[in-house]
Amino acid sequence: MKKTLLTVVAVLATVASFAAAQYSYEFGKIGHIPNDYKNPNNGQNLTAWADRYNNLPGGVQNTMYFMQSANLFVSFVGDAPTSWGAYYVDGNQKGQELTFATLSNGISTAVDGSNNPISFEPGTAIGFWVTDENGAKVYNTPRLDGEHYHTMNGTYMLENGTIYANGFGNYGDVVHSTSYDVMASASTYIMNVQVGTVKVSGQPLPG
Repeated sequence: MKKTLLTVVAVLATVASFAAAQYSYEFGKIGHIPNDYKNPNNGQNLTAWADRYNNLPGGVQNTMYFMQSANLFVSFVGDAPTSWGAYYVDGNQKGQELTFATLSNGISTAVDGSNNPISFEPGTAIGFWVTDENGAKVYNTPRLDGEHYHTMNGTYMLENGTIYANGFGNYGDVVHSTSYDVMASASTYIMNVQVGTVKVSGQPLPG
């Protein structure tokens, strides 16, 4: 089903919520061209880099690497999965899961144990997952943690590189991304990933 670019939040029992407040964002650019990682200051001032083409030796395709200290944000286009999440990636191994809190405007941000937004340090590697329509976990980093060999999501860069869109199918599916429309039509869920900073009522959130 083709989806429009309307972001809505995933409603999870395990996701905390901040009290109602006014939020403002400054989103950074996420690079994806191989040379962007080798030369991050080539005039683009990249906040993160996504390895869409599996160019980083020893890494896993679609892993996102922070290039500057920044917060992490997730939202969904259209329907959201029953559960979803993100995790640290250590080389080609899955690391610790992240915890998210839902902001009042429908964007979730990664938080620490005190519910403060995490500022990820440069070099931190992150992957993402959803549960499919059958309850199976689907990673955006293919074949990680014993995932089925043919399971692969699609990715696309939107809004001048400030949105790293991940299209997930069911477990065992391959989602192609020759264009955004091709990816969207083949995806069960589309996760929009962004990086940057968030402020509440004109002041930075704690953390």
